[in-house]
Amino acid sequence: MRPSGLSRMLPATLFLSFCAFAVSATQQQPEADAEAAFRIGVFADVQYADKESAGKRNYRNSLTLLESCLARLKAEKPDYLMQLGDLIDGRGGEAESKQDLDRVLAPIEKTELATLHVVGNHCLEVPRAALLPALKLKSAYYSLRRDGYRLVVLDALAWSTCGWPKESSSWKQGNQWLQQNQGKAKNVQSWNGGLGESQRAWLQGELDEALRLQEKVVIACHLPVCVEASSEWHLLWDHREVLKLVQKYPCVVLWLNGHDHDGGYAFQNGIHFLTLPGMVEADAQSNPFGILEFYSDRIELEGYGSVKSRTLRHRTPISAGS
Repeated sequence: MRPSGLSRMLPATLFLSFCAFAVSATQQQPEADAEAAFRIGVFADVQYADKESAGKRNYRNSLTLLESCLARLKAEKPDYLMQLGDLIDGRGGEAESKQDLDRVLAPIEKTELATLHVVGNHCLEVPRAALLPALKLKSAYYSLRRDGYRLVVLDALAWSTCGWPKESSSWKQGNQWLQQNQGKAKNVQSWNGGLGESQRAWLQGELDEALRLQEKVVIACHLPVCVEASSEWHLLWDHREVLKLVQKYPCVVLWLNGHDHDGGYAFQNGIHFLTLPGMVEADAQSNPFGILEFYSDRIELEGYGSVKSRTLRHRTPISAGS
């Protein structure tokens, strides 16, 4: 694994200075912030492919839905875009999948909005060695600090058979675990994966630092970690370990993911768990995306299509002594 810390971030155009933490509240009604500190437009599971539809998945139409989503988001002028993984579905071999990736990235780049990419299992139909440069990422997991928040993006497939060469130790370890655990749980599937020990240790380091600095933490990952916000079939392989870890930290306020196209929401132990519905199974009326507005005491989700608008209030206080 590569070194941890802020060196794992996106290119320098996305580096923004840290602002002091403001104590938040949930039950009491503090003086409201006049404006959001920053805003993020978010969507998941476009799964574009130049191929025929299958079941509820309309692969070609998802590009049209994405373009409609991006037109609205660009007009709203958020500070960032965040796509929660599976920009493509995969088609034929690596060359065809790369063509689809280039085509779906074009309208995103045309917005000229800074984009936070989350890697999904279908993204890895393009091998990591080609995928990460295309997404302008040095690593599939990284963090970004902004206005009292720490945004942590995780690699849900670091421990998996997705995107790794079959001769690699990473693929062999993932495949061995799959074979040994087949049938033991619904999420033991080749389309899933996990963080693995090394990335969990890195995540713990990020959470330790965020707690010390009194930052609020938002975690973005392609796979869900909370079964109440998803189906069992879609959970991280190591969801129990990851959930236990994040629930130890009162600074964690939101876990964002895609992967389960039905979407979902739960609130547990002070953390909001939000699964965005998949765009690939939507139509023009249900086209799912949203805008997250970040305030000192809450995050406001303005939903579009099938995404419900919500007020995601923070627990209080967010500190080591809470």
